[in-house]
Amino acid sequence: MINENRRSKKSWLLIPVLLSAVFMMTAAPDAAGQAADGVSPKNSRRRIVIDPGHGGHDSGVKGADGTMEKQVVFALAEALKGQMGPGYQVFLTRTGDYKLDIRERSSIANHHKADLLISLHAGASLRRALNRWTIYHSAAPRSDEEALPPQAPPFDWHRLQQPHLSASVDLAGCLKKRLEAAMGDQEVDIAPAPAAVLQGADLPAVLIETGYLTHPATARAMTQDAHILRTARAIADGIADYFEKN
Repeated sequence: MINENRRSKKSWLLIPVLLSAVFMMTAAPDAAGQAADGVSPKNSRRRIVIDPGHGGHDSGVKGADGTMEKQVVFALAEALKGQMGPGYQVFLTRTGDYKLDIRERSSIANHHKADLLISLHAGASLRRALNRWTIYHSAAPRSDEEALPPQAPPFDWHRLQQPHLSASVDLAGCLKKRLEAAMGDQEVDIAPAPAAVLQGADLPAVLIETGYLTHPATARAMTQDAHILRTARAIADGIADYFEKN
C-alpha cells in the first residue's frame, strides 16, 4: 500500500507537467514560422490580400475579341502572388471562377489582419481608342462626415477605410511610379473613388484598373504572359517600395 500510494502521488505530480508540455506544443510556431492555427506571429511576414475582381456569372467587362475581365485579373493575381518574395504571406480573395460579394472581399482582408489589400480590375469605354490605367484609393469623407483619426475605433462598415486613407494614397503613389516605369509611355492616374471594396477595408487598400479591355492592343496584351508578368513585377516592386517607406 505504501509503494502504491507513492506511485499514485508521483502520477498526480506529473499531470501539470504533461499539460504544460501539451500547451507549449500547440501554441509554439511551426518550422514555417506559423502558429498551429495558421496565423503568423506578429512582426513576421507581411500579409498581402490580392482581390481578383468579378468571377462566376459576373464576367466584368469584355473586350471585342471576347476577353473577359474576370479571367485576365485572375491571371494577374496569380502572377502577382508568384512575384511576392518569402517575406510575404499572400492570400487571394477567390481561388477560382466564382462570384464573391463585395463585402466578402473586404472581410477576407480584415479577417487575415492583412497589411495591404490590392484589388485588381480592368476598365472599358465606348471609345475603342481610349485606354487608361488608374489606381483608385477610397474617397475622402464628405464634408458632412467627421473624419476618423488613425487608430480610431470603427463605427460603420463604409467608414473602416478612413483612418488608413493617407497610407492608401501613399501606396498608390508607390505603385504608380513602378507601373509607369514598367509600361513605358503609359501614364497611370491616381484618383479617389467610392469603391465599396475599399470602404470596408480596415487596412491600406487600393484598386488597380489595368487598362481598358475595349482597347484592342490592351486586350491582346492582357492575355500575354510577358505583359502579365511585367505588370505583376511592377506591382510587387511598388509594394516593396511602400514597405521601405512605412
